[in-house]
Amino acid sequence: MAKTTSDRRSEQNGQPFLDRLQQQASLCSRLGQLARRQRELVSKEDTQSLIALLGDRQKLTDDLTTMYEGFGTLQEQWDNVKHTLDQGDRQHAETLINAVRSTIHNVIESDVKDAGLLEVRKRGVADALQAVPTGKAVLSAYGAPGRNESGVRLNKMDQQS
Repeated sequence: MAKTTSDRRSEQNGQPFLDRLQQQASLCSRLGQLARRQRELVSKEDTQSLIALLGDRQKLTDDLTTMYEGFGTLQEQWDNVKHTLDQGDRQHAETLINAVRSTIHNVIESDVKDAGLLEVRKRGVADALQAVPTGKAVLSAYGAPGRNESGVRLNKMDQQS
């Protein structure tokens, strides 16, 4: 189908750039929502839900990566397109660019805080495990064998019969 004069004018004034920028801003907004939810799950120590959320974040990050690969950096595109936009579109694009940058910055800050909190918890668990004598830790992890009336240790098979 042949392009109309209006279509050519839209392409010349940066409409494809604005469309991709809007899509990118939408994906980044979703990423910000997931980062906030992640913070809640880390705080609540809800491991199962956190793992599921991280899977969703990975898919979204993959989508953003694909978009960046096809789109180039915002700065490269912006420098080439901004002079073709009218004042209203230019302001809209600047608002979207600032929203994307702000969201990415906030997500990174939140992730750093979450990583710090998880590291503290990890060290706490490691310290607690170090404080437990090895034999006691093994027995509690796998269950201590029972004994019969004569005091002879039973293995798991003996206990089940």
